[in-house]
Amino acid sequence: MSIKSRIAVLSLVCVVLLITSPLGAAASAPDEAAEAPNAKYASLGGIVFQDFCKVNCVAGSSLNRGNGVPNTAEPRLANILVGLSRGACRPTQGVFRWTRTNAQGGYSFTGLAAGTYCVMVNSRQSGTAFVKPGVWSRPSGRSSYYLASYTVRLTAGQAHNGLYFGWDHK
Repeated sequence: MSIKSRIAVLSLVCVVLLITSPLGAAASAPDEAAEAPNAKYASLGGIVFQDFCKVNCVAGSSLNRGNGVPNTAEPRLANILVGLSRGACRPTQGVFRWTRTNAQGGYSFTGLAAGTYCVMVNSRQSGTAFVKPGVWSRPSGRSSYYLASYTVRLTAGQAHNGLYFGWDHK
């Protein structure tokens, strides 16, 4: 088997592991009490929501998409698996921490060292609220058809809590 073939097989295995990995022992629940404040640790979080397109829709890839902004009429998606990995987002990235969204669609990762992280949600999760067909409305322009992700650079003590994932059912 050639080197290119081996790399392709390994890349496919990584994607399958990302999609099918169960919650690991290192997962943190989004509704757990926050760790004691410590200036050397950072945190990040946000919400996963159903982004309806009823008015002021944004055009996107032959479909009208939601506007990517959560509002009070749009339901938050509970029990959605959110992954965190070190470094910038890549298609074959492994995940080192998992969490699930709480009843209000919120998630968080705490106790993080300063550095670059990738936060991701896969719409192909079984048994979830991702109604098909659909597309990601947020993050815009940084997502594949089924995988949405943010690359985030955190400094010591920083709390980055605006990482929203909007799913627009068509």
